[in-house]
Order: sequence, then C-alpha cells, then structure tokens
Amino acid sequence: MPSLGRLSAVSQAEQCGWLCDRYGVSWQLVPKDWGQMMGEADLATRERVMAAVMKMKKLDFAAIEKAYRG
Repeated sequence: MPSLGRLSAVSQAEQCGWLCDRYGVSWQLVPKDWGQMMGEADLATRERVMAAVMKMKKLDFAAIEKAYRG
C-alpha cells in the first residue's frame, strides 16, 4: 500500500481529505463509516463531525470518530 503522502501529486490541493493525482483527477478519502456519520439524524453530531473535518488537511480518522461519538 502506498503511503498517503505519495497519493497526491499536488500538495496545494490537499484539504479535508481531497487529493489530486498526477492526471489532474481530484478524489477524496473518507472514513468507511462516513455515510452513517453524515446520515445521522442528530444535527449536532453531523456538525461536530464536519467541524472536525474542516480543520484537517489530511484526515485523522480517529479524531473524526471521536467527534462522531461526542
């Protein structure tokens, strides 16, 4: 498995898990439970998760999970 630091060819494009490969294609890494987190009925939970993600350049999945759990 390649290191995460080698996935993005354009370091300026890295924000909130977004990467840009050498072909100019942008894509995003997300936690495996992202759909569940963003589908949460509780607005405060979704807001906590998004607030945590928006502060990150590279995603910290443990911190996102912690924000989700409250």
